[in-house]
Amino acid sequence: MAYQTIDITKRGDILIVRLLKESIYLTIAEKFREEFVPLLDQEIQHIILNFEKVNVMNSSGLGVLIMARDKLDKKKHIIAVCGIRSVMKDIFLRMRLDLLFNLYESEDEAIADIERSK
Repeated sequence: MAYQTIDITKRGDILIVRLLKESIYLTIAEKFREEFVPLLDQEIQHIILNFEKVNVMNSSGLGVLIMARDKLDKKKHIIAVCGIRSVMKDIFLRMRLDLLFNLYESEDEAIADIERSK
């Protein structure tokens, strides 16, 4: 399946989701939700969201992340976020999302930590 807002890679039981848009708001946020939410029902254990390209995300996009975190948390699965730029990092910290998500500088760091926690 071709995606417009994300690129996915599977590494064992970890699904790496790279967000492809710099700005995720309005119709892009809705498209992101449509593409990302079905992935939560796949037979994966953990998800890493790579934010390297994202400059801004509105509340709709952030709501998708929180919903995904809640859904995976019920299954005792991990959702991690990596590659956050300074503007998005400020948003995460202001909204206290750093308490809901494990934040990492890189995919490799996130993968290593998930592997250690198994």
